[in-house]
Amino acid sequence: MRSPDTAVAHRAPIRQLLAKELWDIASGRALWIMLLILCPLVGYSFFQAVSLYKEASAAAVDSPVLGSGLAPLDGVLVPTFGGLYLVATLLFPFVAIRTLGREKESGALALLVQLPYRVLTLVAAKMAAIFGAWVAAVICAARSAGISIFRKLSTLSSVMYSTAS
Repeated sequence: MRSPDTAVAHRAPIRQLLAKELWDIASGRALWIMLLILCPLVGYSFFQAVSLYKEASAAAVDSPVLGSGLAPLDGVLVPTFGGLYLVATLLFPFVAIRTLGREKESGALALLVQLPYRVLTLVAAKMAAIFGAWVAAVICAARSAGISIFRKLSTLSSVMYSTAS
């Protein structure tokens, strides 16, 4: 038999629950430590990938057969975002585990279950917050590589202008 309060669960505002979950992830140390490790790792990976791709391209000048196998996607982007894969494999589980572990440790989970939300809604809000943390990590990684690209281009343009004059 259904409880008469099930209609209340349908009308409970999910925006507040989602804001709480996002705040819990953003206020924790796990996400910030992961991002602090991720950004320099991706930036360094980008510089190394560009350097290695440059060396491989220089060798391909002498032999056109070597140049046919070079692709910027495989040579630069894949190694650059290898750092993101590494962090996602090793550190992102700590961010995800923290969302439930902290509430269970403090006893807030028992209170959260008593709110007028279905368990499925609570789990969906936590998963959405974890996905938000993942999107933040991807944006930081892409931004880190983007900043590296702009630095590399400015260095390249300054070298081109100094040799032209």
